[in-house]
Amino acid sequence: MQTDPAKFDKRILLMLMGGSPAIITEVIYALTQTRQPAWFPTDIHIITTTEGARKLSENLLGENGALQRLCQDYDISLPQITSQHIHIITREQQELADIKTEADNTATADFITALVHQLTADPDTSLHVSIAGGRKTMSYYLGYALSLFGRMQDRLSHVLVDENLTTRDFFYPPPASDIPVLLADIPFVRLREGLGFAKALSEGQYTFNRAVELVQRQFSGIRVELIENKLYASGILVEHSIFKATSLAVYVWLLLRHWDGLPPVTFKSKDDTPNLTYSYELLAVYHRLHGERGINKMENALEAGGLSVDYLRPHITNCNKALKHTLNKAAVYYLINTVEDEGIIQYCLPDSLRPEYIHLPIIDILPRPKGRGFLQLDAHIRAQECS
Repeated sequence: MQTDPAKFDKRILLMLMGGSPAIITEVIYALTQTRQPAWFPTDIHIITTTEGARKLSENLLGENGALQRLCQDYDISLPQITSQHIHIITREQQELADIKTEADNTATADFITALVHQLTADPDTSLHVSIAGGRKTMSYYLGYALSLFGRMQDRLSHVLVDENLTTRDFFYPPPASDIPVLLADIPFVRLREGLGFAKALSEGQYTFNRAVELVQRQFSGIRVELIENKLYASGILVEHSIFKATSLAVYVWLLLRHWDGLPPVTFKSKDDTPNLTYSYELLAVYHRLHGERGINKMENALEAGGLSVDYLRPHITNCNKALKHTLNKAAVYYLINTVEDEGIIQYCLPDSLRPEYIHLPIIDILPRPKGRGFLQLDAHIRAQECS
């Protein structure tokens, strides 16, 4: 997998701009003239306000602008920067002239988060983010958003210029100048592949503040729970188009067995006789979750003697696909393990998913004897209901 930022055909520079357009040419100068190896942007995207956009148009862009002069002086291909590359922060669909209130800050955070997600969606690009320019809070939001979505080919930096050596109309050091412009690379933690909510966040389901909340929750520990018949792992809703009623029932059934200290679901081989006890248990769980909806179809599927490996296997696959889709690498704490040894097939949950991490309201719906065995009791009740 290519990770060298300079070797991507499309190289995007993303910057903040407050009141000084000069920061943009300073960064481009540093990236192309002082950085080793040099990195030449093909596209420039700028986050700013309506006031910033006005100054950008007056001082930086156009045939006589500072960006064009920089490219001519240093023989740089002019990066693409159109009106679609200038992103004016909006709040409630209104462009902001400045960021003054708490509501403005919240809107800015969400705006930046959405844009960074958009610019990192194409795997065939590299993104260089500069946090120079703009307000300090904007720099924080931009750096954090890159942590959420940044890939191995993406970079973060800050540019430093000694103001004592420059004048008010300074945009970049002219050729043969000895004015230093320093580019400081900033290491950052790439959370993209590890975060459980990355898929949902990448689809625009969460705001910046919600993302921070979920990061905190995910790192607080392992937890699986059922809320209004929806499965949550590490506080994240487990979802996938194939994770439907029966697959949910299978996972909850395995959770209940795991919580109750029962042995793994075991078959002697893939051609083993269907297990009637397993069938009653799974039907009982399905009934508790979904009531009569679809129960007849499930009973008919299991009526030939009980639950078989062939019936169970695709639902195990569906559960694990949904967990991986939702949680990425964090799914390892929740996946259903399949163990095959000398013809024996076993399905079980990880030992790391300890009983105290499992929170299912249906555990306490039925009275259960002291110690183990409540599932057998539930299965017995359900079996009698079916008879």
